[in-house]
Amino acid sequence: MRTHLIQAFLGIAFWILVGPGLTRAQWRIPEYASYVELSDGAVFCGDQYGSYHEGRTGKVCAGGQYGSYHESSTGEVACGGEYGSYHEGRTGKVCAGGQYGSYHESSTGEVACGGEYGSYHEGRTGEVCAGGQYASYHEGRIGEIACGGQYRSYHKSQTGQVCFGGLYRPTSFESLDAVASGDPGVGAAVKSSDQTVRLMIFGGSDHKTYLGCLTCSEYDADSVYNEYGTHGSAYSNESIWNQYGDYGSKYSSEGACNPYADDPPVIVDQNGKYYGRLSLNTYHSESGIGTKFYDWLRKKVCGH
Repeated sequence: MRTHLIQAFLGIAFWILVGPGLTRAQWRIPEYASYVELSDGAVFCGDQYGSYHEGRTGKVCAGGQYGSYHESSTGEVACGGEYGSYHEGRTGKVCAGGQYGSYHESSTGEVACGGEYGSYHEGRTGEVCAGGQYASYHEGRIGEIACGGQYRSYHKSQTGQVCFGGLYRPTSFESLDAVASGDPGVGAAVKSSDQTVRLMIFGGSDHKTYLGCLTCSEYDADSVYNEYGTHGSAYSNESIWNQYGDYGSKYSSEGACNPYADDPPVIVDQNGKYYGRLSLNTYHSESGIGTKFYDWLRKKVCGH
């Protein structure tokens, strides 16, 4: 059961951890001292975690307090936040540590920029990365892009790819150039640069409780549409469908169904980008993409 992911919002420094463009950078769970492995094999390490984790599919993550790297059985690589160098794996995958002040280009053209690097690098194949201390973006000759950890905006390339700076604070769904409208429906997907975005919700104190996936199929164990799963059940304490629970109550300050809630569930994707709040509170200052789910939430979940 994947219940204790921590997700901060807007002012929290997870944006700084992003480093290069979000499509390649490793996101870490803020203020979390362990790892989480999801049902699809994706793995996430906390920024307070002092080791690495290799998942069952070969995906790998490295904690923010880890001072080395790890290469998985499939050749995936991850470098820790305290690592002061890079690592190139046997398949050409490459990572750069959070304390690394330069970049590395692998034999296959993969690139990685360190957390202390103040510029960008474009490799011979057109791949690009941006350092954690870089305050702008770079678009390569073939349309690949990367945004720096200190960049406060986003950039959309000529080929439609989008990157978000480490200090970017999205205030609306439209500002992310994503594609979605109306009732999300079951298993709806938000796409950016032809890459499906996995939208997840977290609630509770400091948003420590994982409440499920908003853009997954009803057959996915994590899906909020799976009535037999933890996060789609009307009886689970970790579900927005439970009208007597903290996250589905009409009276809880953390409930998605409370039109006056001041701290409803947050919405983030698998890269750590913050999209807004899932709530019936239409006046919340951080509604963002949550407005796209309002009708579904009101009619199907909350029964208003």
